[in-house]
Amino acid sequence: MNRGRVFVAATLLLFGLGIATAIGRAYLTQRRAATTFVPTRAIILSSALSGPRTPQKDTTYTLKIRYWYNAGASVDTSTSFSYEGVSYATLGEANAALGRYPEGGQVTAYYDPKRPTRAVLDRTPPTLGWGVLFLGVYLAISIYMLQSGIRGQTGVFARNE
Repeated sequence: MNRGRVFVAATLLLFGLGIATAIGRAYLTQRRAATTFVPTRAIILSSALSGPRTPQKDTTYTLKIRYWYNAGASVDTSTSFSYEGVSYATLGEANAALGRYPEGGQVTAYYDPKRPTRAVLDRTPPTLGWGVLFLGVYLAISIYMLQSGIRGQTGVFARNE
């Protein structure tokens, strides 16, 4: 057994498991919110784009929207558009999305009945995306390194001494 390799592999594995736990908890919280947030009437107070005004290569655009909404017995304002950051690859896509939220327009917002100060305009459930694939590969490599360190094997991730 190579204690140095085992220590490094175990550290990497624990780090990966911590990241996986954090991502999983955030995903489940947002997934629950997508099905339990209550619809209500909202009025757009301001709407704009974040990003350059002229098309540029490798630029993303995000919506900056501030709205008023009625959360049962209280009235609140929010700037949260969705559960996860939404960005647009082109200025045209961003302007089309922004057009659905004109200043003074009435739209549907969704708020958390348990915490009415939390609201979103788009309650599309979050996706896990490519991050899960990369995290899976990271964890598989960490497990392989740990196993080979325990057995004292040499291989792709071990140096011959």
